[in-house]
Amino acid sequence: MLRSIQIISCGLFFAVGMISCGGKKEEVTKTDSLSSSNIAPKMIVSIGRIEPELKIIKLSAEVSGVVKKINYQAGDSVKKDAVIIELTNDLERAQVALNNSQFQTKYSDIASAEANMEEAKLKLENQKTKYERLKNSYDKGAETKQNMDNANTDYLTAQKEVERLSSVLMSYRKQQQEVVQQTSLNQIQLQRRFIKAP
Repeated sequence: MLRSIQIISCGLFFAVGMISCGGKKEEVTKTDSLSSSNIAPKMIVSIGRIEPELKIIKLSAEVSGVVKKINYQAGDSVKKDAVIIELTNDLERAQVALNNSQFQTKYSDIASAEANMEEAKLKLENQKTKYERLKNSYDKGAETKQNMDNANTDYLTAQKEVERLSSVLMSYRKQQQEVVQQTSLNQIQLQRRFIKAP
């Protein structure tokens, strides 16, 4: 008997729970259908900002200076290595231009020295031939010692001139190389005046 009372009371408890749950479900459904049919939004407005995945990218210059030109505005699309900001760079541009002028001057000096060297080598060959001819004549007794000595002096002088011009040519080439190195340095200084997109 006690057992049948327990079964009946559990059945009643279960039935009451089912009825109460079913009622709440109907109320929620009615409320949802009312809200969806009566209050449908036409536009949603929101305030916010769009940021890149890695947040805002900081830009900075390696050198200080006054901004000369801004090539992009906020919100513009920028490719990698595009110049965003240009700092004043008149001095750096003038130094690069001066280096280019110096390079051209050294180039002309080298060309001139090479032409002088060719001329000096021709004179050396001529003096060598003259000296050897006079020496042969002197050895045979057909020429004076004075003429042979003069020819020897001219030949030695021509050799020294070739050596001198060779040193001058080498010096010009070194100077030109120094100008090239200085130009590279000044180009780097000039590039530091441009702030580029990372």
